[in-house]
Amino acid sequence: MNKELENIIWLSDVEFDGKSFNGYSLMPTLEQLSLEEALSTDSHENYSAWGIVLHVMFCKQLIAKHMGIDIKEYYPYQQKDWPDLPVSKDEKSWQETLQNLKNIHEAYIKALKEFPVEKWSEKFPVWKLPYNNIFYWLPTHDTFHATQIRNMGIKKYKEFQF
Repeated sequence: MNKELENIIWLSDVEFDGKSFNGYSLMPTLEQLSLEEALSTDSHENYSAWGIVLHVMFCKQLIAKHMGIDIKEYYPYQQKDWPDLPVSKDEKSWQETLQNLKNIHEAYIKALKEFPVEKWSEKFPVWKLPYNNIFYWLPTHDTFHATQIRNMGIKKYKEFQF
């Protein structure tokens, strides 16, 4: 594995579920939410944390799919950028969504490891950007949305320790 790929994978994992220098990474941010907090749209953008999770999942599964990894089993939601929340909005469904997010992230990392470096400069067909731009962007996407959720007015986040 080349050093550039190693760095992208490291950053992807840190911003998803690691010790980010930016504060809580995405999964620790989400795991502190109650069901009520995950559903709340009481923010200036009117997004819920659950809706943001589905958006993040959509992006990762879309990229993985175009890299040759089919993960339909982990993405039983609408194929659109901001899918509707599942019909069942209970604790079990929220936990399943979080598990699907973890599974999709793992599948995306697997796709990264298997994607030929020679294809990195090819255009990702959906967004018309080179794949390597997408690979560098995606960890910042997780960071952005983790921060967005932490700034939704939820006061209970534990003190962050780096």
